[in-house]
Amino acid sequence: MKIKVTTDRECCDQSEDLQTYHGHTRIPDALRPKFCKHCGQLWYLKRFTDAAGSTDSEYVRFVPQLDRG
Repeated sequence: MKIKVTTDRECCDQSEDLQTYHGHTRIPDALRPKFCKHCGQLWYLKRFTDAAGSTDSEYVRFVPQLDRG
């Protein structure tokens, strides 16, 4: 028997919605960019030092900066 479950949640859930981005060549592979399969929002891997002093990482939204030069 199959059942269908409907849930309400935010778009861009990192465990289900983000897929690897194989687009623009200027984006370094070290950032491991991903995009949301629903809205297209780009995400990149940001590394930081946590409170314990070890290196950790998380995906954050990519916000393009306008070149005003």
